[in-house]
Amino acid sequence: MDFLAFLSKNKITNFENSAIIMNSVNLRKQALKTITDYSFTKVYLFLDNDEAGNNAKQFFINGIKHIPVADKSNLYNDFNDYNQMIIESN
Repeated sequence: MDFLAFLSKNKITNFENSAIIMNSVNLRKQALKTITDYSFTKVYLFLDNDEAGNNAKQFFINGIKHIPVADKSNLYNDFNDYNQMIIESN
């Protein structure tokens, strides 16, 4: 839902980049493998603002050395996730 909320809020109808959507931080190892196996040029993290999200953020920052990693959770600092921010802001 966070990815759809992001696309909707920013009125993006023709997304032309790659996205890895994890429905659980337990999928972080598989996501890291995909990121390192393919030619990603930058990684944007939209993880939950909780302990699990913070741990996953550190996992990706520590595991991805060859491309920039941008933590975007500051966009929804006062909320657990991006979707919650959108819902509570309306």
